[in-house]
Parts: sequence; C-alpha cells; structure tokens
Amino acid sequence: MDEILDAALRPVLRDLAGVDPAVRVRLRDDDWSGDPGRPSAMLRGSGGTGAGVAVLRDDPPGLRVADAAEQVQEWAVKELAAVGASNWPVCPAHPGTHPLRAGLRSGQAWWECPHTGDGVAVVGELGDRR
Repeated sequence: MDEILDAALRPVLRDLAGVDPAVRVRLRDDDWSGDPGRPSAMLRGSGGTGAGVAVLRDDPPGLRVADAAEQVQEWAVKELAAVGASNWPVCPAHPGTHPLRAGLRSGQAWWECPHTGDGVAVVGELGDRR
C-alpha cells in the first residue's frame, strides 16, 4: 500500500479497532483512483460492504488523516447498521444523538462534537479515552 495512504489510515483504523467486534475491516491494496497524486485502497467488511478510500498526496499529513477518517467513518456507519448500531465514533456529550466528526486543529486531525465543536480526541487516540 502507498505509504502516504497507510500513514493516513493507521490512526483511524486504530480508533475503529475498539468498535463492535462484529465490525472488522479488511484493507485491500487497490489503487482504484489511478491517480498518482491520490493514493487509494478499498475497505471491505465482513458483511460484504466495500468502499474506496483515497487521500491527496500533496495535502498536509493532518488533513490527510482527517480526510481518511471521514471516509472510514462513512463506511463504518454502514457496517455498524448491519449489527444494529450506526453511531461511530459516539459523541460522549450526546451519545444517542450523533457521532463525532473529523476536523483539523492546529494541523492535527481530531474527533469533534459536531454540535459544540469541542475536540474530544486526536484521531488515533480515541481508544485511550475509554
């Protein structure tokens, strides 16, 4: 897998690892974009769902992580729906209302509450808050 994409996905997948054990992602090295400036791969789930993920090579590292987090989150919500949940990552301030969203703070990717804008955890460190 392209090292730029791997570095962007690694923290997001670390956060995803703490989710329901029924949701397991398989990453397939599949450069479906065909664009050297946009490395890509495929996410596959146990339920057969799949989604492409890609980042822009020229973006700053934090932005690439935030972008990857948004794409993985979209896939994960669909995977979780199959097991009766669809709120990932759960907003600790509003657990039954909405998931966190990926954002950028001082050049670093963060999970934030979409309602208040408060930062909850750096992407990749969500599990450290459990």
